[in-house]
Amino acid sequence: NLVLSGGTLPEALRKRLLLYYLFDRDEDGKVTDESGRKNTGEVKGAKWTPKGKVGGAYEFNGSSDYMDTGCNLSGIDEIAVCGWVKPARAARGASLMTQFGGAPSDNVWGLFAQNDTSTDLVPPHHSAAGVVTADGRRPVGVGKPTEIGKWTHLCFTFKRNGEIVLYNDGAPVARDSASDLPLTKKDSTAKVGSSLNAAGYWANGLIDEVMVFDRAL
Repeated sequence: NLVLSGGTLPEALRKRLLLYYLFDRDEDGKVTDESGRKNTGEVKGAKWTPKGKVGGAYEFNGSSDYMDTGCNLSGIDEIAVCGWVKPARAARGASLMTQFGGAPSDNVWGLFAQNDTSTDLVPPHHSAAGVVTADGRRPVGVGKPTEIGKWTHLCFTFKRNGEIVLYNDGAPVARDSASDLPLTKKDSTAKVGSSLNAAGYWANGLIDEVMVFDRAL
């Protein structure tokens, strides 16, 4: 509940942070990492606004805005990626945060406000998450619809030899098994608001309170 609310984290949980962007102030093209790990974010076009879920947020235009964390979050045994999204319009493949490379073989993990596929059973604009483990397996989960113009909290967790679980507003909505292998190891950095590959997966609307932990919460 503290992760959802943006409240003060207990010290035991704060020590597990790998990255924490509050977005509570305009820092002229950068974002301070409040985890203490100095993963300063570089803002690429996104605009700061005081109208966040908790304090401020960043607004993404859906075509070119993103944020580079400078942080490589691949090759690890556990991870949890969380944040608030408020989409401005329907789109396919709008990301909250990803670590993708230039080719599909370079992808590591992604958390999406709106999925990029459509079937009779799963229409577009649902939350989604997926990871690539060291054996090349790609567990993927598709969650619930993400409402336009409304704040939704998204989170996915991965644990080696456990599960990948996708959460909408704190409730599990999709899960898949994970092999006894870490996330694939790649030479890339995590991005907020885009995958920055051919697909783009550009976020539109607002993103706030981005947290990454070194454990599956």
